[in-house]
Amino acid sequence: MIEAKGPTQEIFASEHVEQAYSYAIHPDVRVEYYGLCNGREWILYAVSRWEPVLRLSIAELEQYWSVFEQKMLPKFLRNPELQGFMPDYGLTMRKLGLSKDVIQHFVLHNLQMIMKAEDDLYIANTTTDLDGTEYLITLDLSEAKYQQLLSKLPSEPAEEISSALRRAPFQAYLGGKVIVTVSGAFGELTEGAYEEFIPIVVGEVASAHFDPSVELHPYEP
Repeated sequence: MIEAKGPTQEIFASEHVEQAYSYAIHPDVRVEYYGLCNGREWILYAVSRWEPVLRLSIAELEQYWSVFEQKMLPKFLRNPELQGFMPDYGLTMRKLGLSKDVIQHFVLHNLQMIMKAEDDLYIANTTTDLDGTEYLITLDLSEAKYQQLLSKLPSEPAEEISSALRRAPFQAYLGGKVIVTVSGAFGELTEGAYEEFIPIVVGEVASAHFDPSVELHPYEP
């Protein structure tokens, strides 16, 4: 719900905000987000939060357009957990015209997590930075490639990962401590819970090592 106000009207901590909130929670409306704009400033509120979700002056809008878009696109408003999602590396590269058969090489990349999706399919993720934008990379490994990765790690972390993937929820958080050099081709376009992505099907695990000093925080939208 968006409410327009005049340039002289206050849209932060005022009766106008209270009025907009009362509309937002009305049984005939019931929205999770409501915004106010007075031509000078734009503020987005969430029914479930006290502080604004986003507050920008109109003069800043162009500079922070990506932030504004991230908060205001319908898919993000319907699914707040998507806010802040990294763009997918595979999908981006393919849309830029890179051939599906071009082998991709990832040198010394930190794995954040690995999971067993089904028999003969393990999925790991890592990130890469291209021109200041961080992309999420999904790596698909067969049973053979997964075992090859484990074989290159010290026995203790290898066994911890293996044990975690043998029981529900069949995933292990790695925190960036597992550092790999892998290569592979683009897989098929895959429909995720909220977004489409294209994984990298790992064809070679050139190296893998364990560094206990690394601590990457899990990615949170």
